[in-house]
Amino acid sequence: MPDIVWVKLPGGRFPIGGDEQAYDSLPAGEVELAALWMAKYPITNRQFQAFIEAADGYHQGEWWQGLAQPKWEPVEPRFPYGNHPREGVNWYEAVAFCRWLSARLGYEVRLPREQEWERAARGEEGRFFPWGPEYISGYANIDETGGNVGHYYLRQTSAVGIYPQGATPEGVEELAGNVWEWTLTEWESGRSDELTSPAARVLRGGSWNVNLVVARCGSRDGHFPGLSYFYFGFRLVSPVGAGS
Repeated sequence: MPDIVWVKLPGGRFPIGGDEQAYDSLPAGEVELAALWMAKYPITNRQFQAFIEAADGYHQGEWWQGLAQPKWEPVEPRFPYGNHPREGVNWYEAVAFCRWLSARLGYEVRLPREQEWERAARGEEGRFFPWGPEYISGYANIDETGGNVGHYYLRQTSAVGIYPQGATPEGVEELAGNVWEWTLTEWESGRSDELTSPAARVLRGGSWNVNLVVARCGSRDGHFPGLSYFYFGFRLVSPVGAGS
């Protein structure tokens, strides 16, 4: 499987929520978080395909144990290009991938909790976009005009790494647009420790077909974990010390 590039995010106290212009922002507050490794990019088609094709991968029951709906068959991605983010992935599949890769690597990888994701996107200064306070045209794969038109509207996912100008100061890319990213966090309760629950889960970051409002770092959405749309993907985190 192609290697995952990791970016180290320092721990500390960070602002969260309170963006009145974002879509369904969390309430304003602060959160104390430990240092964390986050994948620089979302998981790509090539990386997820390695999970599907591995003899010990997608069809091994151990990766699905305890999940509310453990039986799935992978959905063909709408945009199957190797270095594009994998879309059409439901939450259960993302969790199973994390379990499989953790076993392969010998240390824990998982989906981010919602607050960890927002911390990565907003930083200690509470940015509204991953790169700064204002949207800059051409910095992310989104529908900038909100009308499915415009010079930068691609109508599909894009290869990871082609928007380096949209990176956070720490170096994490693709946190605005391209694909929505699943988190561990339940939409209603805010819990992140109950993998057996069928409750809706939070997605963050927007996708290639969202407008400027939804692409803001504070914007959120929630869907049931069995849903797999052609703009749902995921990225990994790993606790500092797990593999370092």
